[in-house]
Amino acid sequence: GNEYATVTIGEQTWMAENLRYEGDIALGTSSSNTRAYRYYPVGDENNVRRYGYLYNWIAAMNGESSSNAVPSGVQGICPEGWHLPSNAEWSMLQFAVGGQNVATRLASASEVWEQGVLTQVPEFGSSGFDALAAGAFASNYENYWPLGYSIDFWSSTEFSDDRAGDWIISYDNV
Repeated sequence: GNEYATVTIGEQTWMAENLRYEGDIALGTSSSNTRAYRYYPVGDENNVRRYGYLYNWIAAMNGESSSNAVPSGVQGICPEGWHLPSNAEWSMLQFAVGGQNVATRLASASEVWEQGVLTQVPEFGSSGFDALAAGAFASNYENYWPLGYSIDFWSSTEFSDDRAGDWIISYDNV
């Protein structure tokens, strides 16, 4: 029931905003490597409209197997016709955005980012990708990363039994 803005960068079309899909995914207050959870950004349901939900990797994958293919072939919790990008696809995005300051080109809405190196570069937000600093649920601390500092995107590529692929954009790194 959600509609999402999109952006084409290079040969790929990406959602230009975060998922707001609830489905039957339990609302989490702790981490799990075996149960799918979604989380409110910083634990506040009022943040979902702007930032979408945060998901653990189990939820994002929705029972599918890891993939590093292009395209990944892993729909996961993505809407019909979309898929969870593989590490290889994230690398293609990085290459398509090109050159230096890739993170700053993918980020947008400087008012939601902590002021740091990321927002000071002239290319800030130039790709149309619109990454917002929604944070993450830090499973190793059982706590939220605060809004404004970073965003953590899942990949469909698993690196080891306890490490899934992710791409992080941080306010202090371009």
